Amino acid sequence: MIARLKRLSSLCFLAAMPVHAMNYSADVGQADWRVSTSLFECRVTQDIPVMGEARFMQRAGDKLRFEVEASSELPMRDNASVNLVAPVWNDFLKGREVHQFAVERRDRVRFDDELSKQLLEGLLLGYSAEIRDLSPNTTRKDRVAVVPVRFKSAYREFQNCMAQLLPFSFEQIEKSKITFTSGDYKLSEADRELLRNVARYVNADNEVNAIYIDGHTDNVGDRNDNFELSRHRAEQVALYLIQQGVNPDFVALRYHADFYPVKPNTNASNRSLNRRTTVRLAKEPNETIRDKLYKAMAQREMPTPIDVQP
Repeated sequence: MIARLKRLSSLCFLAAMPVHAMNYSADVGQADWRVSTSLFECRVTQDIPVMGEARFMQRAGDKLRFEVEASSELPMRDNASVNLVAPVWNDFLKGREVHQFAVERRDRVRFDDELSKQLLEGLLLGYSAEIRDLSPNTTRKDRVAVVPVRFKSAYREFQNCMAQLLPFSFEQIEKSKITFTSGDYKLSEADRELLRNVARYVNADNEVNAIYIDGHTDNVGDRNDNFELSRHRAEQVALYLIQQGVNPDFVALRYHADFYPVKPNTNASNRSLNRRTTVRLAKEPNETIRDKLYKAMAQREMPTPIDVQP
């Protein structure tokens, strides 16, 4: 009986003990930041042992963001907070909570541009950036943190990369359109600026290997004349891109007269939208690209009017 009471007493003592929170962060003596750079994306990353990794990143045409990605899952369940934690040796810095959020995914949390900038600035000042579990149904309040050790030197490289990023992503520059006045095929300075941006992206991205350029007109005038006009419009765009360094072997030139209107040619406003040249970039398999481009260039027969424009 006495032995049984002792066992019960021990179990009650263990049940009354607090469940200790887990703190996931790199050891200060071993923490480091890795920087990866390109014209398309900049990253600065710190590994979090056992947990995963944290990173600041910015992609071409996008804003800065901070995210923590778990190798399995994060210890946050329902709600969490983001905090800047001051080092114990610095009496001048005061820690603070900067954000609370509902946990939507257990494998990753991602924060917007404004909060990411706050965390970045905090790390530069010497704070640790910490995410704390605030879930009400658990006694454990686990934490995931990144530490500012060697962050300043990594940030300089990251900052230089961000200054060199292309101002647009592939999705943003993939499709472009130039409109013309009636009967004209001259490029305006705004058109040239757009095409310089297209050429800049194509020359930087080795995966882009096809550029489909399609000339169009409204329905005013003789159709044969409109075929010639749509050809001139497409050629002007192609010539300018080639002058900007685009490989001419990438270019498929097509012209369609008024067969593919984006709007019915029933009024002046609609006709102004139909007088256009479109530019579409593509990343094609190398084994098929030549045949596809040559086939596109060879399509000179009279098309059948359809509602879908190229």
